Amino acid sequence: GKGKGRGAGAGGSVGDELRNTRQLHRAGGWARRTHQKLLLFALRGYQRLAFLDIDMLVTRNIDALLEPALVPGPFAAVAALPYSTSSFNSGVFVFEPSMATAAVLDDLSHRATFRPVRATTTGASAGMAPSSGQIRIRAAGERFQLTDQSILNHHFQRRWHSLPFGYNLGVKVRQVVPKLWGKVEPAIIHYVHRPKPWEETLADPDSAMSRLV
Repeated sequence: GKGKGRGAGAGGSVGDELRNTRQLHRAGGWARRTHQKLLLFALRGYQRLAFLDIDMLVTRNIDALLEPALVPGPFAAVAALPYSTSSFNSGVFVFEPSMATAAVLDDLSHRATFRPVRATTTGASAGMAPSSGQIRIRAAGERFQLTDQSILNHHFQRRWHSLPFGYNLGVKVRQVVPKLWGKVEPAIIHYVHRPKPWEETLADPDSAMSRLV
């Protein structure tokens, strides 16, 4: 992440709870480990940060991600092209840290499910099962794995600012919508799925994947 300092934030009990969050010890698989990204919202001393996944190729200056002119609100990301413009891909997002938001995301991380839940108790929130405390969320481009992407899309639904496509241009766009790829000036190319930038395939000059820019 990259951010601008604002000074140290005040301490609080929420921070103590997040330090010992269970999501750091969840068993099994890469999907659950992505929930650790939600702890970024608990960072202190920053006004705004930009997060990038590691499987990225930055092709030009991206300092504008930290400017209010490009990101006027507390959270911004790029639409999940080539399949959706109503949800976003969490490989790149710009956010304002908040302990309150971190606490909500931490709670949602533990209770979220793709499965139907029933609310039968009076006063229960819609979509929540009182007996289990589970909250059903809508998958955001995910069928089987519940990652940070669905958690973030659920929390920021209809409250996220859309960044220009070039700030998170998935290589899949080149295969599925080549005309769109040619119209977008890439700033960050996202190697979703395989191959990754560190794999030998991309070192082969004859590989189509090595000639993206």
